[in-house]
Amino acid sequence: IYFISLINGGFTWDSLAVSFLGLVVFFFSGLALYFVRAMSPGDVKLLGVIGLYIGWGSLLDVSYFILISSGVIGTFYLLYNLANNSALTVKGYFQEKLMLISGMSPVIKDQPVLHNRYSNKVTMPFAPSVVIGLAMYSYFT
Repeated sequence: IYFISLINGGFTWDSLAVSFLGLVVFFFSGLALYFVRAMSPGDVKLLGVIGLYIGWGSLLDVSYFILISSGVIGTFYLLYNLANNSALTVKGYFQEKLMLISGMSPVIKDQPVLHNRYSNKVTMPFAPSVVIGLAMYSYFT
């Protein structure tokens, strides 16, 4: 129904082909990032839809704003995780120093893996960055 409304709304087959080219480029670039474990499958599909919506002509502009918003949100997310890390607290600092002074080596506990794909690495959702980048693109252009 969406494609029929596009054709009835004054779009031509050429503009539809340009939109599909944007879909293919954004989807496969996201798929490449998925295979190197840098992105989740939902984010890949979201990038494909954004590519279909934007089309081929403005992909670099949208990519620029998505990159800027991802950097800002990623920085805040990293600072948030560092602030909640127990090793950075005063108690964690002194416990580590007391273990080193007493001659006991710190025991590394085998923590269960919370997520098999990312193996307990710090992750952040990418969809808010994409949406904020798209909003920045529509505001600044």
